[in-house]
Amino acid sequence: MAWEGRARRAFTVYVPLACLVFILLLINRPEVMGRHVNGRIYNAVSWFTAAGIVALTALLLFHTLRTAG
Repeated sequence: MAWEGRARRAFTVYVPLACLVFILLLINRPEVMGRHVNGRIYNAVSWFTAAGIVALTALLLFHTLRTAG
């Protein structure tokens, strides 16, 4: 079925985005993590890394869609 391929491609983009952003938001909440909350530098590195992973995933999706059609 054609929709399965599209759903799989969308899943590869949304899951890393949702998981990474949710985890980063969660570990920055003092009421959840207490004294283990990320510091400023580590937080910047974490968000930069997450943005890079999401960008690379989107690039992979774009490349897959371009070559598949």
